[in-house]
Amino acid sequence: MSGISRGVYTLGQGIIIVVPRLSYIIGEMGVYLVTGLVVAELITRHVLGFSIPFAIEYSEYLVVGVGAGGAAYTLSRGGHVKVDLISNNLPEKLRHWFVLMSFVVGSIFSMILTFGTFKMAFHNIRTGAVVMYPTKTLLGYPQLILGVGFLLLTLQLFIEIVRKARFLFLSHK
Repeated sequence: MSGISRGVYTLGQGIIIVVPRLSYIIGEMGVYLVTGLVVAELITRHVLGFSIPFAIEYSEYLVVGVGAGGAAYTLSRGGHVKVDLISNNLPEKLRHWFVLMSFVVGSIFSMILTFGTFKMAFHNIRTGAVVMYPTKTLLGYPQLILGVGFLLLTLQLFIEIVRKARFLFLSHK
């Protein structure tokens, strides 16, 4: 009986389970909140004759959260757009190596984006930078949403690297 089926997880197994679930929850909650804000804005503006000042602004932030949360979840399900035009024409073993290398390159870019986004967000929080909307929301906090999304994507890429590497190195023994 495996550790996962017994409910006892190693750190690696826990990460494999938590990252896609957290990504899904972030994406799902974002969709619900965006939908609620947009519908509320439409009703108040067209039926009641007034606008909710933060509805459009915050729905824009939430779209980023949906995209960021959804990217890691989609990767965990193998649903991302792939370079199948190239990889499908490769021999099977070479195709797996190609995918592994694409995960490695993707993780490098994702790490750069993660660190850069968090650096920018914390700088904007520290300096008190605000958005140009009338709400004057502190800019760093919505940017943290993007940083968390990139972090989840980076973690999911590491998971995929380990999976693919295990497949390549253990399946040929």
